[in-house]
Amino acid sequence: MLGIIIPKNIAFQKIALKTKNLTMVEIDTDLIESIKQNLAISHFPLINQDILKTNIKDMNIDNPKVIGNIPYNITSPIIFWLI
Repeated sequence: MLGIIIPKNIAFQKIALKTKNLTMVEIDTDLIESIKQNLAISHFPLINQDILKTNIKDMNIDNPKVIGNIPYNITSPIIFWLI
């Protein structure tokens, strides 16, 4: 599973608790600090990088399922990045 723009909400945490494999990509350094303090998700790999500059093949994620809170203005570029 691939988490993009990790939200600070309960729904994301519940999903994270049900998966064994989650790689998170987040560019916001302030949000990264809160992720590191969140026991529900802090043990998963976290990449501090712009998702559009990340090579999904380098993550070794087969058939990724993507979750996140994606801002409207970058939704299309992310969808095209995924396909």
